Amino acid sequence: MADGVFSAAANGGQPLSLKIDRSFLKGVPGETDMEGIVSAIIAMAGSLGLEVIAEGVEEEAQVNFLLSHGCTRCQGYLFSRPQRAAQIRAMLETGEGLEKSVEAPAPRSVRTVESSDRAVASRVERDHPLSAAS
Repeated sequence: MADGVFSAAANGGQPLSLKIDRSFLKGVPGETDMEGIVSAIIAMAGSLGLEVIAEGVEEEAQVNFLLSHGCTRCQGYLFSRPQRAAQIRAMLETGEGLEKSVEAPAPRSVRTVESSDRAVASRVERDHPLSAAS
């Protein structure tokens, strides 16, 4: 592979993920430019079928923003400080220290499907249905 080029075939068919660095989250929510960049990253990853993981999440407002834009995986100090493997094992076995959860906001219900290929549009509608309340 050449520098700067990624081959999904080289991944052996494993699910791919894209991480959003914490430096992008410092102005989210609140800074319109950073919100636009983060929401565009999430949308791009979604259109490519990539899982999105946000790193460095420190505030519930950040989680709410991320969830409302389709990023369902977050990590950061809001949830836990770094732990040793033995501490993580104990947390998983006892459930102690795992009580932090954030209520997900209602999902966004905006979707535009424009395609001259009806099969593509049908797959998008099938794989990403909007709720009946939309």
